[in-house]
Amino acid sequence: MVAQKTTRKYTWLIQICSRLCLEKLVFSATAVSLAQSTRRTDLDKAAGPRSKAGRARVLFGVAATAIRQEACEEYQEEGSSVISIERIIEASIQPWNEILVRPGKGRTPERIRTYGVQWSPQEPTAVDLEELDEIMQSGQGELHQATKAWLHEFLAQPDNPRAPPPSWQYPLIQADWAATYSPSAALKLKYRRCKKWLHPEPGAAFTYDEWKAGRNNRAVVPGRMLHWRKLTDLPPKEDHAFYTVSLESDFAQQGLQVVVEIGAVELTPAQPTREATGWQLTGLLGDHIVATTLVYFATENVTHDSGAVSFRVEADLDPIEHVWGNGTGSSPHHALAPLADIYGLDSHLDLSNDASDDETLPGAPALQELGTVATPDGRLLAFPNVMQHRVEAFRLLDASKPGRRRFLKLHLVDPHYRLCSTRNTPPQQPGWWSEAGWERVDWRARRMPMELVQSIQTMVGDVPPNAIEVEKRREELQEERRRKQQQVFDEEVAAYMFGQHAAIGRKFLR
Repeated sequence: MVAQKTTRKYTWLIQICSRLCLEKLVFSATAVSLAQSTRRTDLDKAAGPRSKAGRARVLFGVAATAIRQEACEEYQEEGSSVISIERIIEASIQPWNEILVRPGKGRTPERIRTYGVQWSPQEPTAVDLEELDEIMQSGQGELHQATKAWLHEFLAQPDNPRAPPPSWQYPLIQADWAATYSPSAALKLKYRRCKKWLHPEPGAAFTYDEWKAGRNNRAVVPGRMLHWRKLTDLPPKEDHAFYTVSLESDFAQQGLQVVVEIGAVELTPAQPTREATGWQLTGLLGDHIVATTLVYFATENVTHDSGAVSFRVEADLDPIEHVWGNGTGSSPHHALAPLADIYGLDSHLDLSNDASDDETLPGAPALQELGTVATPDGRLLAFPNVMQHRVEAFRLLDASKPGRRRFLKLHLVDPHYRLCSTRNTPPQQPGWWSEAGWERVDWRARRMPMELVQSIQTMVGDVPPNAIEVEKRREELQEERRRKQQQVFDEEVAAYMFGQHAAIGRKFLR
């Protein structure tokens, strides 16, 4: 089935099928909220004040705008809920313009740049420790009293919860420390237990106005490169270069190909839940899908969080540019613990697996979860096919009654490619085939014997295939995609590798 609509000199090709990767175009996440939506979700709170009508608001790669209410209105046609596919496609163009990016060049400047960590308090130097002992031994004077008060306050502060358990190397400093340790020794041991690394904050390296202008080439902690056992400072990165994208102008002549998928999740008292899907991308490489748009409609008797969408992306952290361990200005309890904490990982083992005292082993897959977006009816959610996504579980609100969520998905084909579609091939439904072929021919007027016509039909057979055969092929295709994607996740997703080999520039694959 092919439907065409000419809007603003563009022809939208709507292909009803289930084709589903990325080649020349990359997309960043976008979310669109209908104007009539009154319940503010986490996405609404994160995106801040609404922008001017018709413009998407963008934050951390997530854009939100308002589309006309009638675009998702339902109406009954032969007992089915129907939405305007053409209007949803039209409403998706502006968000796609806002978040379409060129490979390796994002649309939003990086707000924080850092290659290491900062510490609080600063580690005392050998000179500081020597002067401390001398002042405390003097036993008199204002400097002695001030230093004594400062030392008492420093030793009384709480330990860092991340500090190792008490041991001979990390002993607890009690109130009677003077009977066991010198002032400098007590200060040094207490520092080991109370030191903490600071999370980088925006504004530390460049101001808000500089960031808005794209002047963000400075880092909180500059990067370093290890080359032939010598650390050298990395040169500053270039300032951010802004650019715009206009699908209306760039692809006005050839139009866009959009694969349309309509489906539903049906729940019953006998089956009151549907578990979350696995992490997935859309389609295979040959499908050239660069982005997917999702809209829910016709929701009945399900919880408000049913069908929310979670996202994660592969992390591109170059370990040889980072500064960790003693190079950060202090000695962490584990060399990689500060970086693991800053990047939101549970353990330093995620960055490098040293469980067997071998830091050359790669850590966890280099993936970072971005969060979950709620999907109330009418919210248009579009996301790039380089972002892995997962549809969260569905649950009945009232377990004694059935429930459902119907949805529309639009899969945007990379406009630099042209796929064979229903514009090039006849309809694949046998009923349509007959209406467009056999049933339109007046065989008697052509003096064709019906026995010969029936013989030709028998020789042609099930062309196109019937519904049972199509469903079988669909299941085989879905299994092939699932198997291929799992192979990609298992074998081709890079792992965090901040061990010795990473320091000399080798890259490990999981």
